[in-house]
Amino acid sequence: MTQLRVGSLVPTPELIYSDPLPERGTHPYSIWTFVEGTLLRELFDTLAPEELFDTAHACGRALS
Repeated sequence: MTQLRVGSLVPTPELIYSDPLPERGTHPYSIWTFVEGTLLRELFDTLAPEELFDTAHACGRALS
């Protein structure tokens, strides 16, 4: 399992399959393993403002 550093290590899913050549007019897709965790909206309700900023920044970096 890969891990992302966001203050502490956060587990990230493993890629199982990614559609290498989607057909024209269809959407590419990927399949990932499931990782148990906390929903961001629940986490954001419990964080101090400075922790919220750092966590949101790390999430944005991971998504980009």
